[in-house]
Amino acid sequence: MIVEIDASALWPVFPAVILSVLLGRMVERRAHFIWPIDAYSLAIYGACLALGAAGLVLPQVPSLLVLVSALSYLVGFVAAGRRRHVNVVRLNAASRIIEAPFVVPYRKGNDWYLRYQSPREHLKNILWPETEARLETNWDMEKQWAIRMKDPFFPVPEMTGILASRMDLERHDFLRPGKRVKIKRYLPLIEVAPGDMDTPLETMFRIEGLEGAIAHSVRMGGELMRAKHVAEQRSVFTIARMLNENLWGASPIEQLRRVSEEERAGQARAPEKPRAKLFGRRRRGGDGGEG
Repeated sequence: MIVEIDASALWPVFPAVILSVLLGRMVERRAHFIWPIDAYSLAIYGACLALGAAGLVLPQVPSLLVLVSALSYLVGFVAAGRRRHVNVVRLNAASRIIEAPFVVPYRKGNDWYLRYQSPREHLKNILWPETEARLETNWDMEKQWAIRMKDPFFPVPEMTGILASRMDLERHDFLRPGKRVKIKRYLPLIEVAPGDMDTPLETMFRIEGLEGAIAHSVRMGGELMRAKHVAEQRSVFTIARMLNENLWGASPIEQLRRVSEEERAGQARAPEKPRAKLFGRRRRGGDGGEG
């Protein structure tokens, strides 16, 4: 059985494939989505489904071309010239969990914004551009760490990431574009950990300084323990000598020395006796009282 293929029917396939790949790449760069679930992609899927359903009814609509174009769009979005997104990673010390939220930071002018991977949130940002989530951060998000994960059965994936020490992605306020319309606007906060702020040279110097500080602390701890041991020994000897003197008394020579010192001290402190008067005061009613 020989199947004849009309070459004239295949010529639109190649331009459709190229255009669909370029369209997927452009949407990926504009939407800042990791997977093609943004509002633009959903609109394109809806158009493809509508054309495919129309092709089942109308033979003039090439359903095969629509299917090939949709697959080419996915290839262009996921694989063709894909950018490396910034991955935000937070180490939760309380729960011992490494958190990687499903968000993508991107730069727009001199400011950083955060793209929540939600088609509803993306559609809201398209309709009201002032609701874009402007990111509040203490560091340039372009300076990232390289994250590599090795698996024996898969190639080594490499991505870039930011280690955050504090992260609040639920901060928000409300905008009122109309009297009866209230729209939520996110105000995310990401504070980068101090380790991400240092260059490798600064980190090396910090490590050397930390090692020196630890060695100095250990050395001072040893000196403190030695001084404490000497002080305890002296205290024990002093207490033992005091107990010996109080219970058993001092040596005879020491007792004689103390007695002599006490006598000399008593003589030095003794007051002088007043001198007696040569003539006493004449008493009343004495010899002069005779009549």
